[in-house]
Amino acid sequence: MWKSGWDALLADPAAPPLTGQSPSDNHLQHFKTAASLLETYSESGSLPEDYQELCRSDVTPCFIIAQRNGSTGVWVLVTGTACQSDADVNAAGSSLWDGQHHLHTGHMLCSEYIMTKLKLCYDGKGLVRLVGHSMGGGIVGALAQQIVRDKPGWKYFGVYFGPAASMDVSLAKQIQNRFVSTCHQEDPIPCLSDRAVMVIVLNAHRMAKDRVLKRLNDPIRAYCHLYPDQKADQLSKDTQLLADLEQGCSSLQQKIDQEPELVPPGVICQLRGGLSATSRPRLQFCGHQDVVPVQPTFSRGTWLQNRGHAHAMVVYADLLAKA
Repeated sequence: MWKSGWDALLADPAAPPLTGQSPSDNHLQHFKTAASLLETYSESGSLPEDYQELCRSDVTPCFIIAQRNGSTGVWVLVTGTACQSDADVNAAGSSLWDGQHHLHTGHMLCSEYIMTKLKLCYDGKGLVRLVGHSMGGGIVGALAQQIVRDKPGWKYFGVYFGPAASMDVSLAKQIQNRFVSTCHQEDPIPCLSDRAVMVIVLNAHRMAKDRVLKRLNDPIRAYCHLYPDQKADQLSKDTQLLADLEQGCSSLQQKIDQEPELVPPGVICQLRGGLSATSRPRLQFCGHQDVVPVQPTFSRGTWLQNRGHAHAMVVYADLLAKA
């Protein structure tokens, strides 16, 4: 049985998974502190006065390593996507890590850079508190994997807000007792792995192909509004368009079949409710299979436009403050 309390986490690195339980008071307080610090850093580029900055980067990846005055251990805070170079990191796809596990390539490369700085700032005493939002959470997830591999004596705990899929299931489970991916049920990003995005694009291609095929199967009705010379020209264009769409669908399907299914790192903690002024959010640890799946009938643009507001770091900070 999982022993509630922060001391149990530090004392027993082999504690059973958190899945199916609610966060302890210590966990919840840590989530709130982490969300507040990251929101402050994301908005102002600084931290409260009782935190000492040890290292920072204001270009991709944007991060800060800090220590609270009078305490041991360090905080590593990494922000989410804010510029084109951040978007390039997100678009990097996955690759093999250590020759056997799949890890997001862009997150891995950024975490390697932060790890070089962390080794200079951290003296091995106290806890390494990893905190990230969106892309930044994927980076600290990869950083946790590096700590496990290269610095097994370090004690760490990670919190990831608005998690994106960044590693395969076997890697995610390796850190599930020391890393929590916190997502709100209205946040679309935790559902968008590279593979899931390709499925959405494939469905859009198939819908476009069906529309073109419908015109070609009934040219008299489809082209009745055109002059004779225009009909022949449009028929030729649609025939070529159909061939291009069929080739695109085939290519996308091959990529989908080859792309590994990635998941958010660690264990999932869902924030349920709380977006309205009168409701209070509830937190529950759950498995990766319980994260709301992609709805492939939605277009990606419409889906993100309607639900993307729930991905903002300020939303997570406000929800946790109410919890």
